[in-house]
Amino acid sequence: MAREMQEHIGRDAGRRCAPVACSAAPGRPRTAPALRPHPDVGWAAHAHLRLRGDAGFTLIEIGLVLLIIAIAVALVVPRFRDQSHAELISQTRKLAATFRFLQQEAILNGRVYRLNIDLDQQRYFITSAEEGSSDTGGFAQETGILARNVAMPTSLQIADVDVPLVSGKLYEGVAFTHFYPDGYVDATVVHLDNGQEAYTLYVDQPITGRAYVASGYLDLGAGH
Repeated sequence: MAREMQEHIGRDAGRRCAPVACSAAPGRPRTAPALRPHPDVGWAAHAHLRLRGDAGFTLIEIGLVLLIIAIAVALVVPRFRDQSHAELISQTRKLAATFRFLQQEAILNGRVYRLNIDLDQQRYFITSAEEGSSDTGGFAQETGILARNVAMPTSLQIADVDVPLVSGKLYEGVAFTHFYPDGYVDATVVHLDNGQEAYTLYVDQPITGRAYVASGYLDLGAGH
């Protein structure tokens, strides 16, 4: 009877004892087995959980990138517009200074100067008649500082030139403005624009020959 009870107790102990724990050497602490995915769940569920975590992090990154781009655009676009506006004003004033300079040169040197505005090539250059000649038929390319061609920046253009008593309004080809030794300058209107706004250079009083600059697109017959 006692022998049967011992065998029964031994079998119960064997059923309750895990294989890993029972195999541990006497006197050594038992360590819990590493956690593993349940066979019914498997690695697919774990991969799905990791994918969800990665996707959430990627959306945050995308949001931050879009925010940075929006801030950069908000800062750069106005600055680009300001730069284009400043370039338009600068080039218009530079052309007006050329008008004033040629008027003075014509008076001082006693010759007729011609400002050639090439609308096709978007440039202007200077030619002159022989000293003492008032004939506008034959002009030669200037030398020295006046020989330099001035090209328009790519960000703007000379839209048209109106010289009513010489060629009328031109949108292509070459327009001419003459500067005479007595200070007379052909009435001229030049329109420059950068695709967003326009500026006007005009000489409305040929006797004085003074060149003016105004914002907007102005015509010679609009009271100027």
